[in-house]
Amino acid sequence: FVSSWHHIYGKYGYQGSFDRFFEKVVLTDSFESGSWFEYHEEFLNASEEGKIEVLFLKYEDMKIDDGIDAVSKIAEFIDLGCEFDAGKIADMCNLKKMKAISNKSGIASIKTIQVKQEVEGLK
Repeated sequence: FVSSWHHIYGKYGYQGSFDRFFEKVVLTDSFESGSWFEYHEEFLNASEEGKIEVLFLKYEDMKIDDGIDAVSKIAEFIDLGCEFDAGKIADMCNLKKMKAISNKSGIASIKTIQVKQEVEGLK
């Protein structure tokens, strides 16, 4: 839920505390895509029943070692079967670098678009 709070904080400029977010968003099923619990429960149940194969990764865990362990888990999950440098892959895919690439490629965040529109409105 912490990563969701940070996401909404950054994407929409939410200024409330985590406690308020948890009470007013999480517990009332007010996520932009509906109930967090129902959405994840469907995948968890299907995985436990052997209907689908799912690899669950948590953003908070990936931040601990900059995603190196996650790269290894993904490779194992997809049965990559070849040598690779998890550290190099994680470094190339870190959020800072991906954001720089998306900004360079013209894919911008909501805030960037809003600022651009405000600046253009001043002309």
